[in-house]
Amino acid sequence: MKIFIKLLVLLTLHISCKNKKTILIKPDTTPTITDNSPTISLTKFANDTLINLYNASVVLPKNWRLANDDTLLKIGDATARYRFHNKKDKLIYLEYGLGTRGNPAEPNILSSRFRKGYIALNADTSDILFTDNPRVAVLRKQSSYQFSTENISNYKAVYFRPKSTGNGYIGIYIDSIGEIAGNIPDWVMFAEALDKEESREFEKVFRSLIIKGLH
Repeated sequence: MKIFIKLLVLLTLHISCKNKKTILIKPDTTPTITDNSPTISLTKFANDTLINLYNASVVLPKNWRLANDDTLLKIGDATARYRFHNKKDKLIYLEYGLGTRGNPAEPNILSSRFRKGYIALNADTSDILFTDNPRVAVLRKQSSYQFSTENISNYKAVYFRPKSTGNGYIGIYIDSIGEIAGNIPDWVMFAEALDKEESREFEKVFRSLIIKGLH
């Protein structure tokens, strides 16, 4: 993973300012993106609410709410990061861009789409397991997670969920949603330790995603 971090540092980050958006929620209205919102409502939604993000949107259920991210460290790495609380106040994470954490269910596996970037930097990839390696299929069968392929807004996504509900991460991972300064941005939306009801609700949420892609 050290190589991966080094790669991110070397990437061109000239559009990072575009991703630093805040979400302004107005009661019983469609939320909008603004550059200089004076306040962000952190109250629970009275109804299912459409959230407009940078180049994407998602519908969040009634009684979900935005997390207070004002105290989080702001990183200029061309990555949009959002957090939400579900009805039981568990955190839902959504990240897309050049600096996402990748697929939390497979932290030691990287998409083969990233190989080109490593080669361009003359980086040693001998200790990296890319997704086109036959070993990946074997490891997934042995994993504590179930994996399947989903179509999310016309993007091929990996849907991962624990074989034992409530023990691990659940979410979707898309290894490419366009291009940023010649580099590949990926997408991940996930949560941890959700029960059956929460998992069903989370699945409904990620299926509402509309991704316009990055260029």
